[in-house]
Amino acid sequence: MITAKIAHLIDKAGIAAQQITAVTFTNKAAREMKVRVGQMVGGVVEGMPWLGTFHAICVKLLRRHAELVGLKPDFTILDVDDQVRLMKQLLAAENIDEKRWPARQLRGGLLALGQRLLLLPRTPLPHRALAQRQHRVSPR
Repeated sequence: MITAKIAHLIDKAGIAAQQITAVTFTNKAAREMKVRVGQMVGGVVEGMPWLGTFHAICVKLLRRHAELVGLKPDFTILDVDDQVRLMKQLLAAENIDEKRWPARQLRGGLLALGQRLLLLPRTPLPHRALAQRQHRVSPR
């Protein structure tokens, strides 16, 4: 149904493929949708940068406008396994016993800390320490 609508927009309404946004749940579905649209319009559909998963489209937008949020366009996204692997490398580099300080638990602790820090009110720098003390959460 959606592929037919996209094909109609391209073939009959004259809308350029790069002006159409179509969000799918999986990369496989995005590839299949692109192929089906191509079959419906009679050729390979080129230039559909906005056909993909929610995550893929968001990363593309973020890379395009990275400087607006203080990032470089070549930023890296680490999945959980990558994060744990990096944590293990850091522990090894600092000669910290991973049995005593498990990388997966440290990763979880840092994630929780980051979430708590996001909840702190945005205060001027001189008052930041006071705000942090007032909003300190005791460990579980």
